[in-house]
Amino acid sequence: MISKNPNLLVSKLVKMGMDIEVPDAPSELSDDEKKRWSYYYYRAHYWDNVDLADPRLIRDQAYHKVLEKFITQTLPQVPDTMITELESVLDRVGNANEDGFKYIVHQFTYNFEVAKIMCMDEGFVYMVDNYYAKGLCPWVKEEKIKDMKEAADKKRHCLCGEIGPNIILPDSNGVWQSMYDVKSKYTLVVIWEATCGHCKKELPKLNDLYKKWKDKGLEVYGVHNNLEVDKWKKFLSDNKIEFMNVSRNQFIMNQDSATKLVYGGVTDLKSLNFHQYWDVTSTPKVYLLDKDHKVIAKSLGSEQLDQLLDKLENGGDMTEPMREHEYEDEDEAPGNQTKMKPRQQPAPKSAAPKK
Repeated sequence: MISKNPNLLVSKLVKMGMDIEVPDAPSELSDDEKKRWSYYYYRAHYWDNVDLADPRLIRDQAYHKVLEKFITQTLPQVPDTMITELESVLDRVGNANEDGFKYIVHQFTYNFEVAKIMCMDEGFVYMVDNYYAKGLCPWVKEEKIKDMKEAADKKRHCLCGEIGPNIILPDSNGVWQSMYDVKSKYTLVVIWEATCGHCKKELPKLNDLYKKWKDKGLEVYGVHNNLEVDKWKKFLSDNKIEFMNVSRNQFIMNQDSATKLVYGGVTDLKSLNFHQYWDVTSTPKVYLLDKDHKVIAKSLGSEQLDQLLDKLENGGDMTEPMREHEYEDEDEAPGNQTKMKPRQQPAPKSAAPKK
């Protein structure tokens, strides 16, 4: 039926449900090489049975399952690879299939936004910059696009591979400390609050991590996120936190004081508003930087950081994507911004598959 009537909808639906047949890998390859060859063949031919240019197919639930499997199971959860594959798929969709374009852009965006995999926010920023901000997604309301653009702006400065913005704030003794003055093989930026329940549990663990790795090139630059300085100092003292800690306070955040400090070259506006450049939506917020202050890891817990440092120092396998550390009932960072919620679920009505 499929070969005789390839353009019939029923033929396309049946074909869409057929598995890709992967031929035997070349015999001269090793077992590991054969596995890789088979995987890359499967990935390259994944869409051979789906007519992506036909808008009728997205009305069938199988279309969603095929797309979801491609995004979450077939592709490595690495933003650069996923972005390349997205563009390839959209080329096959073509300009005439508006609903197909809408549906695929929607699903990739949603996955980038909600995936709890380290560095995946690079994909979200890419989608916002190249699709939503350019007016290519008219089905999304303007206020939603504005919200997405603001979220992307807060993420873009601290993406993996980017040099983190400098922070210049006073420590607990009133001495101004610049993050860029921290000269070490690794710098761990920890943004936290003394009133945050998860921070109270995590800071002592990070202090132990610091003591374990400081002789191997780790420094920690702690940044207190609110203005409750007395509670901040008490926590540092009570828990014998040894690594550097800085904080804003009511005086330096006063408009007149802030103006004098900025124009006097003591600090800058980005430092005083660091939460806008370090994507502080909840605390604790953790970033591991290299010697050039480039972000190499983020949103990990103390145990994960210990394992990562061991891999970095001893040449361990770094190919497997790392999942972000999740805290139950994460403490939202008060006064900064609303905690991010998925904006792309459910699918646009005109592209939603029939149930």
